[in-house]
Amino acid sequence: MSGFSGAMIMQSWPNIYVSNKTGKQINDIYFTMEGYTKPDVKIKKVKSGATTITAIYNKGYAGTRKLYLYQYDENNYKCQYVVYDKLVADYSNNIKININDIKNDGTLVFDVVINYDPLKTH
Repeated sequence: MSGFSGAMIMQSWPNIYVSNKTGKQINDIYFTMEGYTKPDVKIKKVKSGATTITAIYNKGYAGTRKLYLYQYDENNYKCQYVVYDKLVADYSNNIKININDIKNDGTLVFDVVINYDPLKTH
């Protein structure tokens, strides 16, 4: 008998897609939430023109939290941005961040797609 015979795994936390449209490699970006007790999620590098996927564990956190992206500039100054301000514990859809530019001061210019569907063209 053919077909799927394994256990089905349901996504239980948000996947975060990071798309680099800057023309430069982006190094060491992090994700965290308000009150996050786990180590912050780190993406070591996103090559120019590439998309990288990571996830952040959000189960067990009560209420609505903010999801942050942050990085350190060349002076080791932490640049932090709000990616999504309504993250709840049962949110398990995808979030896509399109990084469109890096300004001269090192700050990022980006847009966010909440409930991103990687199978559809956005």
